[in-house]
Amino acid sequence: MPRPIPVLRQKAMVHTFGAFDLDDESDELRYLGTPVALQPNALKLLAYLARHPGRVIARDELQHVSGDRPLSPWEVLHCLKTIRRVLRAHEPEPAAATIEILRGRGVRFSPSRAK
Repeated sequence: MPRPIPVLRQKAMVHTFGAFDLDDESDELRYLGTPVALQPNALKLLAYLARHPGRVIARDELQHVSGDRPLSPWEVLHCLKTIRRVLRAHEPEPAAATIEILRGRGVRFSPSRAK
């Protein structure tokens, strides 16, 4: 009888930046404990960025974070703009996180410390 293949699972995490919490397990963004509406692709993109803080991530890598199908470059840019708008709407100053678009290189997510 063949032995079962072990499945490695990544431990669910809660990423905190500013007064935001991003829960990997529930796929939910919260501000001061209250859920914040964010489009599914934007939420997946934010979760990916939060798992790689400070790292410059190429846009073509970001196109594959949704899981269902690759996002177009336009969809990635739209998601990044949506994420920025949502974060600024809840916490304008000081910024909870910075999303830098580095021309020709990619995108870098720099979270602030928890409040």
